[in-house]
Amino acid sequence: MRKRLEAVYFVPRDEDPRIGRLSGIIWALTRCQTFFQREGGILLDWRLLPPVFGKWTRKEYEDLELLFTEISENIGEPEIVGVFFEGFLHGGAFGNEGWFVIAEPYLHHLERRRFDAVVAHEIGHALGLPDRSDLSIMGLGPALGGLRRKAIFPRHRAHLSREDREALRRRW
Repeated sequence: MRKRLEAVYFVPRDEDPRIGRLSGIIWALTRCQTFFQREGGILLDWRLLPPVFGKWTRKEYEDLELLFTEISENIGEPEIVGVFFEGFLHGGAFGNEGWFVIAEPYLHHLERRRFDAVVAHEIGHALGLPDRSDLSIMGLGPALGGLRRKAIFPRHRAHLSREDREALRRRW
């Protein structure tokens, strides 16, 4: 199954864009594409749009409706919208059916191994998967490391739980 994801690096008026963010986002989305193809049979057909420089301050974008209204002016109608938000916003990473947002403190860790797993976790929410209390990517998996295929202990390898794989097959 193919899902179209459009991602954007969003910079509020009172924040400065950071050099290196785009390459880190591309790296993470590429890793997530491989992960979801392998684990869930879903091909993420993603593209990273040019950065969007917001009209309002970071604080004003705590109203997510304002954020998504402004973003919708810059994108089409993808099945999943991913926002990489410069600055702190609602705890840093969250998502729901059809969308996700990743902000500080997670953007600060772009170059670290776990960033790709955080992105995969939020994409999972955008695909309709719930949080879990196991070692899968929707549970504690992002805390264990990135989307590596091999791990010292096999249960620590990044994976979707059996329930999540079945849910994706039923749903898509």
